[in-house]
This record gives sequence, structure tokens and C-alpha cells, in this order.
Amino acid sequence: MAVVEGKNAVIEALKGDRAVREILLTAGSRRDERLDEIWDLAARQGVTIRTVNRCELDAMSVRGAHQGVVARLQPFHFKELGEVIDGLGAAEDALVVVADGVTDPQNLGAMIRTSEAAGAAAFVVGKHRSAHITAATVKAAAGATEHLPIVQATNISAALDALKKAGFWVFGTDDEAETNLWEADLSGRAALAFGSEGKGLARLVRERCDVLLRIPVLGQVGSLNVSAATAVAVYEALRQRGIRSNSAP
Repeated sequence: MAVVEGKNAVIEALKGDRAVREILLTAGSRRDERLDEIWDLAARQGVTIRTVNRCELDAMSVRGAHQGVVARLQPFHFKELGEVIDGLGAAEDALVVVADGVTDPQNLGAMIRTSEAAGAAAFVVGKHRSAHITAATVKAAAGATEHLPIVQATNISAALDALKKAGFWVFGTDDEAETNLWEADLSGRAALAFGSEGKGLARLVRERCDVLLRIPVLGQVGSLNVSAATAVAVYEALRQRGIRSNSAP
């Protein structure tokens, strides 16, 4: 059984597709707006809430940041890439984010959070040489793992081939690429691939990219953290699509 921790992550789990088995709260937890929402959602879904000693939650916590609440739920279910592509139908605009060799769960979670917020159609992560969808990833993603279709690819290169066959133009990020991010056309069906901070994109993945892009850096630090790079690139793709958030003024 999987575990998610933290108020936001538990709320999003209750709103998602995975069945929540039970919620554990620290005895004597002070009620606030988010805890009230957890109680309300749990009541509507018939999910049991049980109070426990804080030490029990501390022992379950991966990051030590459970905020007094932990949910037990069914194991995470990955989507099949073919299922995602079929679900897009004839849609001309679709953004897929690909993480190649990102091993830090905090970075992976932050990438998923940003991708979901920017309206990505799916997120692809490698089965090997990669962080997994753990409690730490879910917490860093602030629950976005419960809403964004996530594909676990045995072979990232093969996944990119499948996306290209489905009409996606594949862009990879590289600090030394000749093409500037702002010069690229990211509209239409686009896949953005990001490599590990240490090694970047794997050679075979790089060879599958139609275009390599660099994010301009004017300061003394040579590159951005991979989650920050993801945020910059996906929101540039969103800007080019001319899509406004329904919460925008």
C-alpha cells in the first residue's frame, strides 16, 4: 500500500482516482482550512480517519514533513504511452514532458507539479536510472501525481520514437545547444526532454531529439536546476500556445 504525506498531497489524493484506504492524523491536531477540507472529502468518500501518536507518523514519513497527516492508498498506477496517445485523438496541441535520468525525487516531483500546472498532457519517466513515484515525489509534486497521466517507460528512446510517430516534435535541453529556447516553435504537438543535472540527456535520447535547446543564462552560474529548467521551458510552451489560466486577471 502506498503512502502520501502532507496536507496538500492528501487533499489531492482524495480528489484523484486512486482509492484512499485510510487517513492518519496526529492526535490533538489543530483544525485549519486544509484539515477541514480533508475531513469533508473523507466523509463524502467514506474514508476512515484515525488519530495516532505523532511518533507513528514520524516513523512512516519519508521527508519528515508530514504536517500531522498521512494517507494510505492503493499503489500508484502508471499509464501506458499508447493509451495516452490514443486519448489525445486528433488534438493538434499537446505537450508531453520527459524526464531522462532524473534521480532526485524532489526534482522529479517539482517537474511533475509544474507540468501539471502548465496543462501538460502527460509526463514520461524512465523505469531505470530514475527516481520513482514515492511519498517524497508526491509531496514535492503537491499532489499533481494524482491528476497528471504519468508513463513509466522501460526505454526513453523508444518512448520518444512512439511520440514522434504520433506527430510530436521532440525538443531536448542542452546547455551548449546552438538554438535558444526563445527561438524555438513549441506550439502544436511537442515533447520536451530533460536530462539529469550531472550528465544531461543520454546519448541515444539526445539522438532522438529533433532540436536541442539551451535556456539563456546571463549570470555566473552555468545552468539551471532541472526542475527550474522545466518550469521555464513548459511555460514558454504555454505562452506560445496563447493559453490563459482561468484564474488570470
